[in-house]
Amino acid sequence: MLDPIPSTDPTKVLFETQLVEESGRGATRSGQRLGNRVTFGIPSIYDLAVLFEQSGKKLPFDLRAQLGGYELWLIRLVCTLHAEPRSAVSWIEVHVALSEEGLASPGGIAVSDPADPPLVYDLYPIAVTDKVQVEHLTRIAPSLKFKEVEATVGEDALTLRYERLEPRITAFGKGEQAAYWKFTPGSADHVPEGIKEMDLIVRKRQGARGRATVRIEGRGRRWGIFPEPVSNSDQQFHF
Repeated sequence: MLDPIPSTDPTKVLFETQLVEESGRGATRSGQRLGNRVTFGIPSIYDLAVLFEQSGKKLPFDLRAQLGGYELWLIRLVCTLHAEPRSAVSWIEVHVALSEEGLASPGGIAVSDPADPPLVYDLYPIAVTDKVQVEHLTRIAPSLKFKEVEATVGEDALTLRYERLEPRITAFGKGEQAAYWKFTPGSADHVPEGIKEMDLIVRKRQGARGRATVRIEGRGRRWGIFPEPVSNSDQQFHF
């Protein structure tokens, strides 16, 4: 049996961006000041069918039913908010848009199908409003849905481990081609710094090369100043 699927290593960075604050003391020559820094880790990507087989667990019916024409992938995401002194973040969003580069045709040209694009089969967390939880566990159940770990015996489920969950997280996009998570302060007056972990189960056509485009959006502030929201340029990875 496999150990719980580990969190994605936040120190292996795919890209980095900074929220730009309004001009003022410490501003750059252009009149903008670079504030809170956000790093986005290289995603951990797993073929769900392979994971179940390696764990010695029976393939769930929902997964077996999809295997004729589709693949299901677990994508583990992580970003880290690095707060600067006397600076804070009012909100931050992590957007993931799915697409594909298509199947290889007899002529060697990749052909995509706009009518059957990759979709978000499920995502986690959906909504968190509790206090921070440490060593929190969730599972991919036989129904291929994320669920909280319960005291069940003999269930064929894959277990995911989280080192930390942040309060006030809302997710959007289940069953769609794009998803995003919004992190808001909750009971605090700002989004706490640190690691933010997210998971997707993605369905794509069998043999097609999937592409995910990530975008970070957010609003930073310093000394009571609230600048306009800022988003970084899109960054991509494949699965």
